[in-house]
Amino acid sequence: MSQIDKDILKTLREIKFWIRLLAWEELKKMLERVLDSEEKKIAYILSDGKNTSTLVASRAGTSQSSISRWWQEWKVMGIAIDVSARGGGRAKTVISLEDIGIGIPTVLLRKEADVNE
Repeated sequence: MSQIDKDILKTLREIKFWIRLLAWEELKKMLERVLDSEEKKIAYILSDGKNTSTLVASRAGTSQSSISRWWQEWKVMGIAIDVSARGGGRAKTVISLEDIGIGIPTVLLRKEADVNE
């Protein structure tokens, strides 16, 4: 790798660092505004690209059509990406709520504890 390439890579890493730092608080605010109910937070957490909308709906205590609608909204907003799967597309979140500093609903924590017992 040439020195010019190394310098460009170093500069890109610095730019990435600053963009991420500047966007962090805005992303947290957006997630807090969009995920305005326990059901939406649970659905967001469970939207890992592997779970079906039916499963997410069941665990979040809402309808499958609500999950499908939320997934579409989240993809448009950029807080989830589209994942291809048999039987239709799914959504995968771009960041965990824990990583951005948003608490996990206690209902979900209790369900996870029940599964692990």
